[in-house]
Amino acid sequence: MKKISWILIITLVLVLQSCNTSSTDSAKDTPKVKKSDENYTGVKRFYEGEILKKEVTYKNGIKEGLNKNYYDDGKLKRTIWYENNLKEDTAKWYYTDGSVYRATPYMNDKIHGIQTKYHKNGKVMAEIPYQHGLRTPGLKEFYDNGLEVGNIPSITIIKISSEDYKSDGVVSISLALSNKSTNVKFYKGGLVDGAFDPDLAKDITASTGMAYFEMFKTETGGKSYVDVVAEYTTRFRNKEIIIKRIKLPYNDLS
Repeated sequence: MKKISWILIITLVLVLQSCNTSSTDSAKDTPKVKKSDENYTGVKRFYEGEILKKEVTYKNGIKEGLNKNYYDDGKLKRTIWYENNLKEDTAKWYYTDGSVYRATPYMNDKIHGIQTKYHKNGKVMAEIPYQHGLRTPGLKEFYDNGLEVGNIPSITIIKISSEDYKSDGVVSISLALSNKSTNVKFYKGGLVDGAFDPDLAKDITASTGMAYFEMFKTETGGKSYVDVVAEYTTRFRNKEIIIKRIKLPYNDLS
């Protein structure tokens, strides 16, 4: 019996040591700011195994100052400046060779201004306009030789039909992009001071680049127009916001 008891004690000790080792490794992989560090000021380093993934600058427990992310080989991947836990100034993403891939302006934690993307040779690839976190029209793209990419498409009205208005109070509208592209999503509404807010927009049914939707007569009155937005994905995989105000045959539609 004594021999069996000693075996049980040794086994228990080994299990406890294993748990402690596992807990330590896990904490190193995904370190967190502990309650005792809530007022920490300085730079904290976060690892995955032995690989440094990011450095976060804190002041009194909140993000304040320059923060950095790294590729697995230790090269700089991204820099973001924080003030009072909010993104400010210009965040930058880098190619693995150290050159800038994308520069994004922030104000009060939202993208505001012109986001710029770069080719690997350092020339501008795209200028993408934002307004308080929302996209606006005006995308510009450039080839790696500096020449601007042209031919941004427009929204083309295929047909406005009021055949069913008198009987059912319905007006139907079909549209597409002028270049017949299928790399597009269409929305009704969602404009805020010239910027596009997808949370306020309604999806328009589209198939192979052709969009179709209906407007309905309302007793409370409507508008004599409807704003349509196309979110077009370009050859450089940027999204251009294209807006068209469509005049309606009646002013009681919604």
